[in-house]
Amino acid sequence: MATPVILPQLGQTMEEATILRWLKKEGDAVKKGDVLLEVQTDKAVLEVESFASGTLLKTLAEPGETLPVLQVIGLIGQPGEKVPDVPKPPPKAIPKAEKKPAASVPSPAKAPSEAPAAALEPPVIPIAQPSERRFSISPRARR
Repeated sequence: MATPVILPQLGQTMEEATILRWLKKEGDAVKKGDVLLEVQTDKAVLEVESFASGTLLKTLAEPGETLPVLQVIGLIGQPGEKVPDVPKPPPKAIPKAEKKPAASVPSPAKAPSEAPAAALEPPVIPIAQPSERRFSISPRARR
């Protein structure tokens, strides 16, 4: 049974990565811990290691593609093993600049009614009263 190669989440804020290059090609023998590919995140270029031993049966992502994390990007299995049908992950679409309607400024006639005066006043913070408790001070501290 083929083991999927998953694009790992290499940081808490990492949401996507771009595949720079595959260091192993389809059909190459792979050992657990071998570096399979290099990915570029928004902060660094990192190497992705194999979590299984066998042969790299298929790569599902090409260099230059930007993909979300935890996506299947390849398959590792035994030589000659039948490759299961796994759909190729869609590359992340680059969002086009959306045209938003210009923010309309409300006219003075349509302005909301004035807020109540109580809402505009700063909150009252009670002032601490001096303590009537007396503290004893040592003679040395008094000097």
